[in-house]
Amino acid sequence: MSKSIFMIGWEFPPHNSGGLGVACQGLTRGLQSIGQPVVFALPQVINGGGSTKKVIYQFPDDQQSTDQSANDQQTSNRQTMEMVLVNSVLQPYWRQPNISESMVVDMVEESKNYGKVVAEVAQEYEKTTSLLHAHDWMSIPAGLRAREKVGKPLVLQIHSTEFDRAGGGRPNQAIADVEWQGMTEADKVIAVSHYTKQLIIDKYNIPADKIEVVHNGIDPNPDFHNQPLMKFLGEKPLILFVGRLTIQKGPEYFLSVARRVLEKDRSAVFVLAGQGDMYQSLLVSSAYQGLSGSVLFAGFLRGKEKQQLYQRADVFVMPSVSEPFGIAALEAALSETPVIISKNAGVNEVLPHAHPIDFWDTDKMASTILELISQPEKRRAQAQQVKAEAQNQGWRQAAAKIQRIYEELLG
Repeated sequence: MSKSIFMIGWEFPPHNSGGLGVACQGLTRGLQSIGQPVVFALPQVINGGGSTKKVIYQFPDDQQSTDQSANDQQTSNRQTMEMVLVNSVLQPYWRQPNISESMVVDMVEESKNYGKVVAEVAQEYEKTTSLLHAHDWMSIPAGLRAREKVGKPLVLQIHSTEFDRAGGGRPNQAIADVEWQGMTEADKVIAVSHYTKQLIIDKYNIPADKIEVVHNGIDPNPDFHNQPLMKFLGEKPLILFVGRLTIQKGPEYFLSVARRVLEKDRSAVFVLAGQGDMYQSLLVSSAYQGLSGSVLFAGFLRGKEKQQLYQRADVFVMPSVSEPFGIAALEAALSETPVIISKNAGVNEVLPHAHPIDFWDTDKMASTILELISQPEKRRAQAQQVKAEAQNQGWRQAAAKIQRIYEELLG
C-alpha cells in the first residue's frame, strides 16, 4: 500500500456547521476509493484527558457519521479511515452561531495550540506519510508546524477565505493574516473554484501558477435518491434556502425574494434550513414584513431530513454574497431541483444550466421563481439538466485530480 496523506482539518460530519466538513468527508472517501490512504487529524474535546485519541472512522452509507474503535474495524466491510482526535477547544467552535472579536483572538491562539499537538502526531506518522494536506485557516498553523517537524510538502486547500465570510464587509485582519501566511508558505494551494482562485490572486497576491483548481463533488446516495417523494405542505410551491444564516450566504436577500414572489403568488412557501448569527434578525424581519405565515425556519438539517427538503422543493435558491463553491447547490441539483445561484458562486462553473443571477437582483430572482413554479414542464426540463451535470461531479473524480497534484509535488 502507498504511503498515507496526513490530512489536517477542523470539522468533519457529524461535527460540522456546513460544507467544509462535507467536503473533507467526500474528498477523503474519494482518495481512499482510488487507493490513496489518509490519516485525518481533527480537533475534539476528549473527555477524561489525554492529548490525542486514535479511532477508525467508518464512512457511513447514509452520510451520517459514526466513529468506531480500531478493534471493530474488521467487523465491517465498509470503507474506513484512521483518524486522530486532538484534544482542543477548537472543536466546539463549529457550533457557535456568532463569533465575536474576542472569540476570534481565542480561536487564532487555540489554532496554534492545536498545531503543536498535530505536529507531534505527524512525527509519529513520519515514516508512513508522503505529504501533508491542510484545510482552511484553522488548520494552517498545524500544517506549517507539521511541515517543520517532518519535512514533507504541504498542500493547503482553500474552501473559503475571510473575504468571503465578511460578505463584502471588512475582513478580520488576524484571520486574513493567517491565510496569507499559509498560502505564501505552502508548497501548493488548491482552490475549490476559478472564482476562488482569482480572489486569492487579487486579495492575497499569491502567484497564479501556485494555485490549482479542483471543484468539489457529490456522490449519489441510493438510500436517498431512490426513495419516493415525500409530499408535505400540500401542493404549495416550495422555495428552499440551505446554508448558514450569515451575511456571506445572503439570507436577507432570500427574504426580499420571498416578499416579491408572495405579492404575486400567496400560495408559495419559503424554507430556510440552517442556523447562524442572523437567525434572530431574520425572524424579526420576516414578522415585520408580514411573511411569518409563508416563511419557515427549519434549523440545521442533515441526512434524510435535508434530502427530503431538496426532493420536495420546487426551486432552490443560493443568493450568496460570495460563495467559493456551494455544495448545497450540487445537492439540490442531484435531487432534480432547479437551482438559482448567485453569480458570485463557484458552483456555477459546473452547473451551466443553473440560473446565475446577481445576489442583489431580487426582482430577477423573484420573476425566475414565478416562471419556474408556473411552468411545470420547463421546471422539470431544467431540473433534469442540472441533475445530469451534478452526476458528473463525483468525489472520485475530484480525488483523482488532487492525486495528480500530489504526484507532481513528490516528483
